[in-house]
Amino acid sequence: MNIQPNGRQAKQDEEFPVQVDLDEEALLQLDALLDKVVMSMTIWTDPLVTALGEELSPEEQEMLESMVDVDFYFEDHYLLELYNAMIYESEDEPYVAGIDRITRVLSRAVEQGIRLVEIAEEAESGAPIFIFEDVEGEGSLLVVADGWLLDTWETLPEEE
Repeated sequence: MNIQPNGRQAKQDEEFPVQVDLDEEALLQLDALLDKVVMSMTIWTDPLVTALGEELSPEEQEMLESMVDVDFYFEDHYLLELYNAMIYESEDEPYVAGIDRITRVLSRAVEQGIRLVEIAEEAESGAPIFIFEDVEGEGSLLVVADGWLLDTWETLPEEE
């Protein structure tokens, strides 16, 4: 696991290729991750939205305290980057609040071993819900993200 400030920089003229719609094409791409185990992750402590210089209302700024950008490194070299993600330990509990608690919950889950078992859509917002289960098939973890990017990795963060 790796925790870093967000050093990602987007050029003003360049369109950032973050997916926000969970359409049929996006679901086909994300299906490649189903049943894959997460090998590592990186949590970005400064969300991309602030790095891009977005103007935020006080309510949005407060909400950011419970959101993280997180990169999940899956087996078979898949990388899933999630933006403005909220973490839930179950669908019956409120989201995990605060960067320290979010870090503990995600770190524990990845260390114990989790795999992606389902991708659903939040009814109200249409945001994707990434549903993870531990490798024993018992506990779950839900991650709701405003945007995502699917890529590949060559080196795990702890190997750099």
